[in-house]
Amino acid sequence: TVLAYGPTVHLAADAATIAAGEGRSLEVVDLRTLVPLDEDTVVASVARTGRCVVVHEASLTGGLGVELAARVQERCWGQLVAPVLRVAGFDTPYPPARLERRWLPDPERVLDVDETAEALAGALPGLDVKGLRRDLADKTRMARLSMDDTEFIRPSPSSGTLGGVTRTTRETMVVLEA
Repeated sequence: TVLAYGPTVHLAADAATIAAGEGRSLEVVDLRTLVPLDEDTVVASVARTGRCVVVHEASLTGGLGVELAARVQERCWGQLVAPVLRVAGFDTPYPPARLERRWLPDPERVLDVDETAEALAGALPGLDVKGLRRDLADKTRMARLSMDDTEFIRPSPSSGTLGGVTRTTRETMVVLEA
C-alpha cells in the first residue's frame, strides 16, 4: 500500500505503473483529505497488502508522513509484515527552485523503498509474523491498575478554552507477561 496525497499521488501512480511493468503490484491510496482522514480505507488497504509506504513532499523528519505512519502502525500492527516506511524530501533545508526536483520524492525512490519493504518482509523466511503476534497476545494477560491518587488535568469541554479545567482520574492498562 502506498499512501499519498496532493502532488505525490501522481508520482505514486507512476511508481505503480513502473512496478506493474516489472511484475510487482502497488496499491495506491489517494488520501484526498487529511482532516478528516479516511482511516477505514487506509486500514483496509494495509490489511490486504501487509505493507505500507507513506509518500509526502515535506522533510522526512517532522512531516505529516510521521503522523500517517504512526496511525497505520497503531491500527494495523497485527496485519503488517514489514515496518511502515516513508518516502519524503530529504532532511535538509528546502533547496532553491532549480534543485527542487532533486529534493522532492520521485517514482524511483518509491520503488526503492518498496523493494526495501519486500526485503524486510522476506528477511526471516517461514516466520509467520501474524501468528507470532497472536501467540504473544495469547500468552499475556491484562491487569488493571487503578491510579486513584493521580489527577489528570484537561480542558473542560464546556468552556471551549483552556481557562476551565476538569480534574479526572483514570485506569491504566498494563501488559504483564504470563
